[in-house]
Amino acid sequence: MQGNLYLDFGKNIDNLNKAAKKIRVRHPSYFKNIDENESELQYIINMIFADGMSAEYYISNTSLKEDVYDFTIRPKIGPRLERIFDDGFTIAIKGYLDKSGNYLIIYRIIDIFNTEKMDFEVELIATTISKIDNMNRIYKQDFVITPEFIASLPEISKITAQRLSKWENYLNWREELIKSKIEGVRYVNIEIDEEYILFYLIFKNEDAFRNFNKFLRKDELMVFPLNYSKDEWNFEYNYENNISGKKIGNYKGKIISFYMKDKEDDKDDLRDKLKKYLEDCEWDNPYIAVVKFELSDEDQEDMLNCPEDMIEYYKTKLTNQYPKQGFLSISSVGEFSLIRRQKRTIDLLKKGEVYAPFICSWLFDIKKANVLRSNNLIEVQEWFNRSINDEQKDAVQKMLNAPDVFLIQGPPGTGKTTVIAEAIYQFAIRNQKVILASQANLAVDNVFDRLANSPKIRAIRLGCNEKISDEGKQFTEENVLKYFYNTISEDVKVNYLNVWLQLDNDIKNFEEWYNKAEFIYNDIIAYSKKLEEINKQKENIKLYIKNEEKKIEEIREFNSILEEKRENIEKMKKFCSDFDGPDFIIEDDMSQIIWQEFIEPLMNLESCYIEINQDWRSKENDISPGKKASIFREMLENWNNIYKRIPQIKEDIEFLSVNDEVIDTKIQLELCKLEKKLRM
Repeated sequence: MQGNLYLDFGKNIDNLNKAAKKIRVRHPSYFKNIDENESELQYIINMIFADGMSAEYYISNTSLKEDVYDFTIRPKIGPRLERIFDDGFTIAIKGYLDKSGNYLIIYRIIDIFNTEKMDFEVELIATTISKIDNMNRIYKQDFVITPEFIASLPEISKITAQRLSKWENYLNWREELIKSKIEGVRYVNIEIDEEYILFYLIFKNEDAFRNFNKFLRKDELMVFPLNYSKDEWNFEYNYENNISGKKIGNYKGKIISFYMKDKEDDKDDLRDKLKKYLEDCEWDNPYIAVVKFELSDEDQEDMLNCPEDMIEYYKTKLTNQYPKQGFLSISSVGEFSLIRRQKRTIDLLKKGEVYAPFICSWLFDIKKANVLRSNNLIEVQEWFNRSINDEQKDAVQKMLNAPDVFLIQGPPGTGKTTVIAEAIYQFAIRNQKVILASQANLAVDNVFDRLANSPKIRAIRLGCNEKISDEGKQFTEENVLKYFYNTISEDVKVNYLNVWLQLDNDIKNFEEWYNKAEFIYNDIIAYSKKLEEINKQKENIKLYIKNEEKKIEEIREFNSILEEKRENIEKMKKFCSDFDGPDFIIEDDMSQIIWQEFIEPLMNLESCYIEINQDWRSKENDISPGKKASIFREMLENWNNIYKRIPQIKEDIEFLSVNDEVIDTKIQLELCKLEKKLRM
């Protein structure tokens, strides 16, 4: 589809200029090529909707109301604009037809996430004729937005239209229900009595008083002027008047009650007092009840501190804070205000006059919302809360980059408040506004408390002051400027003034050092020489330490060898004493001693016809230490065996010596030798 697109930017020039400036703050990269004298709005027009430029656009009717058209137009991003819109956003305009139906009056310019063409959009090629003034003087032809074109535009969301209609019906029913439940009673006089405020209530009869008595005990009971009711005596809520009431303290009971025309009691003086208030009362014999409520804590304290001569004046002052005549009733202003706001919101949604132009497409069908894309993500360079964990950082990143909506869910204690506070900070430092809403006042105040010390957060706490916590009250309208300036002052003090003071001290110290520069310089030279000498000494010490460490290592190795020798000697000693024990070796340095003290003497056993191992015949024999030990063990074991038999041998010798039998001469000689050996 092709044609001309006539766009009038002049009717709402001030608002459009403000919006364009905000877009520049949020997306400075878009405006890299703006001329010095060119406004942001004119730059955007020249970039996307230049006069006489033919381009491709997506257009949609975001209104859900019949015969009400709200057009949203955004460019189809091609190579040229892709280089400009490098962060995943694009710029769209919203407009409506002028009365003649010949051109669009642009009333809003916004930055939105760029997406492919959506189901409810139509793609067209159009030549834009964009003007800031004199649009009426232009001859218009081939205007693309014809009645036929409008009729062909897809509905943004049928399900949203149906659901919003149901919500409207529900709000109408809710409004009527609230009206039917509001009760009230007329009072004709009020008085202050010490710490109580007295109300003279008027009822049709005693039953009416009993029926209303349950409402007297409710905390939300308030005082209203006469026009809160359509009728001056029979309460009928006047919903046309948006009237706020004045809160009173707790109900403390009934003081007295009576019928106005009952003469069987002692209340005539009180009746006379009330006659002037009841002249136009439509009830013939009304029932009077005088009830009392506590003054507020503040009023009670003021009464106690008030001088005696000022008591009456102060009572009159307190009395004048309330309507002289009116109604006691439960305030429903808040509920009706809420319903009116909700109806207004629905109406704006239907017209498409909302911040998010395509919200109706996914409001009741979340699957239609655009999904977060991984490219062109906004990166967080500065975290307000430095202890935030990785999962919380990920949630904040996704909130910053969500095209339409981001939902986060988690049980208590998982850090949702931390994430919300961090996200608000991140949006704020990017010059974006944030509305924080919750059903619970404490939830909002907890978030405010997390952001309390940041001067970059300029927040206003809205709501009923009585329900706002102490943390939240510093952000209320009457306190926020003072708190904000205090925060700035503290931030400037910490980050600038203290730094400057420190710099001043540093400069003074530097000047003192500068004045002593010559002495310091000489000291530096002297210390440099000393340092050089110390370094030489250090190197010598290092060398000495290295040599000593080498000696220590040698000693350790020597000690290790000695320890091994000691253990070996212990094993040898054990064998020598017990002829049993673990294996040992005979090293070269022990070989000579062993030869002289053990082996060589044992060699003499050969003369006694005892066989000796012939492998170790001299001290110079080249036998391994293990082999020597084996020979030594064998020889000692043999000697031990011989030693054990010596007593028997002696007996045998003695026996042979005294025996009368003739002994062979050779044998006798051998016996003599053996005896001599035994005495050795």
